[in-house]
Amino acid sequence: MSTQTCHRETLLHLFNRALDSVAGDKAVACALAQEDLGERVSVVAMGKAASSMALGACQVLQERLTTGLLLTKTAHADKQLQDDPRFRIVESAHPVPDESSLRSGELLIEFLQHLAPDDDLLVLVSGGLSSLVEQLPPGMTLTDLTRVTDYLLGSGYDITQMNQVRRSISRIKGGRLASHLGAQRVFQYVISDVPGDGLQDIGSGPLAAPQPDLHKLELPEWIVAYQRAVALPDVVALEKLSAIRNRIVASSAIARQAVCDAAIELGLPVHPVTGNLHQDVEANANMISRRLLQPDAPPGIYVWAGETTLQLPENPGRGGRNQHLAMLLSRELQGHPVTVLCGATDGTDGPTHDAGGIVDGTTAQSAQRMGLNFQQIIDNVDSGNWLEQTGALLTTGPTGTNVMDLVIAIR
Repeated sequence: MSTQTCHRETLLHLFNRALDSVAGDKAVACALAQEDLGERVSVVAMGKAASSMALGACQVLQERLTTGLLLTKTAHADKQLQDDPRFRIVESAHPVPDESSLRSGELLIEFLQHLAPDDDLLVLVSGGLSSLVEQLPPGMTLTDLTRVTDYLLGSGYDITQMNQVRRSISRIKGGRLASHLGAQRVFQYVISDVPGDGLQDIGSGPLAAPQPDLHKLELPEWIVAYQRAVALPDVVALEKLSAIRNRIVASSAIARQAVCDAAIELGLPVHPVTGNLHQDVEANANMISRRLLQPDAPPGIYVWAGETTLQLPENPGRGGRNQHLAMLLSRELQGHPVTVLCGATDGTDGPTHDAGGIVDGTTAQSAQRMGLNFQQIIDNVDSGNWLEQTGALLTTGPTGTNVMDLVIAIR
């Protein structure tokens, strides 16, 4: 086995240990074991990790779970839940919403309005909800929403900035879903996919109390017009929000620590890296490569977590921010004894079915021998095809969690 192959397998092992540490079913089951819910519990699970989180609820609640609604990404619903007569399941679009996203919003409100008043309500939230579930303000159409989403995805905004805009034009996000709650006790378990784990930013905060916006964004007037059509939660809704028992059950910090623990178990030295990945992907590639290629950098494992931003051309190719980052790093690390995994913890990097890439000091040379034009592919954001042709593509399928991205390097 070559050194590169050995290092690749080590990084995959560390990445899988991270995913296991934040798996939705385990996280929810552990939290529920410490909770005092009643004898009848209704469950709403929303987001890309909704199926896994709902399975954890089923495991603990068993016959106490009376009815459930599962709103998740297309091809992410678990067969066990599909066969469970207590659950209604809707799969919808991500990252660009479609008619199914609006249908999910309608069914969510209908579900809440018909709950038994004596049931407890368990709400399970994970990332991706911003696209998967929506109810639009008066005068706004799906075409308008698609235009907003395309603008945000190509803007270079980070997730906090994008969700700030998303919740400002929604009738269910930004705490507005609370207006449809009844008298039930509400417990909200959340898998965080945002820096700082702010509830208002995770899935654009359908049941999060409104907070002051952190960013002053210069938005086009046509988006500002939509914002004017949406009112903030009223006093009654705010009271309901304040009574919700919220708990973050999985986060990027947990996944990152799991990587470190697993590396130590393998006898590998771990070198903590301060700060998180954020903002422009190219700046992060430069930062990571500088750290790894310092002459006095010791051998071992290095871990970063967070979420970069990627500004898209008019007609982007196949890829996402992790694939783009991996490709950029392959150039920076050319000829050096370093292997790096860049992966989305939800298994979905951008509008693709791939999670990212694993590159080393030989990947860029292999691409050159194939005659692949590096700069043209970078300009077109077509890194997925480049990684596939070089054997460096990382594909996991749905992971049952979503805690931003991980970059794991072995030097």
